Amino acid sequence: MQLDPHFLFNALNTISSQVERDPRLARNMIEHLGDLLRLSLETRNRQEVPLAEEMAFLDHYVAIQRIRFGANLQIEIRIAPEVKFVLVPCLIVQPLVENAIRHGISRRASGGAVTVTAVRVAERVVIRVVDDGVGLPPGWTLDNSQGLGLSVTRERIAGLHSEGGSRFTVTRRNGGGTEVEISLPLRWAGGETDDRPAL
Repeated sequence: MQLDPHFLFNALNTISSQVERDPRLARNMIEHLGDLLRLSLETRNRQEVPLAEEMAFLDHYVAIQRIRFGANLQIEIRIAPEVKFVLVPCLIVQPLVENAIRHGISRRASGGAVTVTAVRVAERVVIRVVDDGVGLPPGWTLDNSQGLGLSVTRERIAGLHSEGGSRFTVTRRNGGGTEVEISLPLRWAGGETDDRPAL
């Protein structure tokens, strides 16, 4: 229910423009949009989901954005196998990628790249969303940010880990762009434990 309306309108406009020019592309985009909306409804009452489910949702979003932006947008997703079933806040990664595209990449005529990674570090899962876009404005901090997206994300993470075990940071990336990092304690679906050695 927190999908950016601008994204939905832009997706529908792109579909409309392609219906006659490239019906197959339009049909493909409609399928991804339908799956995206279905998954968002299926998870609306769940606080946490396995990371693999979160990435399935992200895949449909990314597919639509790749169609919209074409060669001007490169997206790479690298998820370590050992964290695929770690519990993460539901729909936490997609808004960060959306933020990177909307505020970082789309403002550059040449486009840019977004990289999403998730790895295990000791007893934590660390998720990063990195872009090479226009970067943060001078003097910007998370506390004085006017946007709701990052603030809501930080509050959701803190609410699910009220003991203070989570971390959420937004920093300038060396060489330009922005890096967002989420660090969460390892939790597994069904309360399962994981006895693999920490990395």
